[in-house]
Amino acid sequence: MPYFDIPIQHSEDKLLKAMSRRGSKEYLLKLMKKIRKEIPHAVIRTTLIVGFPYENNKDINNLIDFMEEVKFDRLGAFTF
Repeated sequence: MPYFDIPIQHSEDKLLKAMSRRGSKEYLLKLMKKIRKEIPHAVIRTTLIVGFPYENNKDINNLIDFMEEVKFDRLGAFTF
């Protein structure tokens, strides 16, 4: 079974950088779309962190929009 466990932790560029994560929101969206296109039956799982320093309500709302757009099959969310 094609299973992708990609712990992205957040979608917002400033928080990805603060978390020392590679990539960007644009990169993550392209990656998820590519997986869905190439392997439609793939399962995509991720983990997210909320409450990270410098995170604000706009970042959280953008993260929710990101989750709705990607439609992860499995998702774990954790507080910082």
